[in-house]
Amino acid sequence: MTDGSSTSKLTPFWTAQLLGWGAYGLAKYALARAQYPSAGRVLLLVAIGLVISLPLRLLFRRLRSSGVSQPTTIAIAAAASFALANVWLLFYDGLLHWYGSLPFEGWDSYSKGVLNKTPVLLAWSALYLGLKHRQDLLAERERALRATDLAKEAQLEMLRYQLQPHFLFNALNSLRALIAEDPAKARAMVTELSGFLRYSLLPLGTTDVGLGEEIASIRRYLALEQVRFEERLQVDFQIEEAAETRRVPSFLLHPLAENAVKYGIRTSPVPLKVRISARTDGDRLLVEIANTGRWCGDRHNGTGNGSGHPIDDGAGVGLVNVRERLERLYPGRHRFEVGQEDGWVKARIEIETGGPE
Repeated sequence: MTDGSSTSKLTPFWTAQLLGWGAYGLAKYALARAQYPSAGRVLLLVAIGLVISLPLRLLFRRLRSSGVSQPTTIAIAAAASFALANVWLLFYDGLLHWYGSLPFEGWDSYSKGVLNKTPVLLAWSALYLGLKHRQDLLAERERALRATDLAKEAQLEMLRYQLQPHFLFNALNSLRALIAEDPAKARAMVTELSGFLRYSLLPLGTTDVGLGEEIASIRRYLALEQVRFEERLQVDFQIEEAAETRRVPSFLLHPLAENAVKYGIRTSPVPLKVRISARTDGDRLLVEIANTGRWCGDRHNGTGNGSGHPIDDGAGVGLVNVRERLERLYPGRHRFEVGQEDGWVKARIEIETGGPE
């Protein structure tokens, strides 16, 4: 007995190949009986045509992977279809001549045969490229939908970061101490806390913001942490003016900033130094969040989260979100690297933003 579960199914490509060429053969047999009087001739014609179409598939795969423009692809498809139509006819007529079934009828007949077969391969090329283009559009739409979902997840994660008990407890406790000690500074802290929390209330569906807005929110977060840690935390911003207008996914940098403080304060000599820098290089935006301290995770054995810090307290979830959002929004157009260098843990993000707004 044959196990039904072990039978392999045809791929969509081969299903379309067999159905398409089968329909072509039936049409030839039904509508061109004078030219193809036997089923054997039709089968030979279809078999050679099917085999001849396979190099077209390989060619189009290479063109797509190389990023060749659509007009160039169309021109190459037309030339390749004409060339392979000649090969198709040479094989078909040559085999029939070999067996004495079809005499040579002159070059005019050959030219007509090539002109009849070229549109068939052109139609095959148009269907293949059209279906692949449709698949690309569907994949892009899926990425966009997933990016929106990830943005919402990031927004909820941001709320969790902001409203978790220890953060509010520390912020409010610092505020309480400042009210009697330094009322002006306490008022400034309330303003920073208010602005920081307001950033989390971006409208749902807001997937990107100007880098300047993201940096402003991180400034507020770090200002609150500086009130808490006082001289133990030093912050330095090195933001190129041109970089502030570039669009970035909202809430992308917050997990990195939070980890820089959270884990840096445990491993860095006093004071902990946090440096946020951003610059442009043509269409590329380069952002780095660095902190003094040491590498706490092992990216090779899976105990780390890709940030140079161990996974605990949900920090790994936020950084997985960062990676996934970059993959979805900038497929093949980004880099996310983290490592230790000269006593600093550095998280670097490089994305192709397409230039300023």
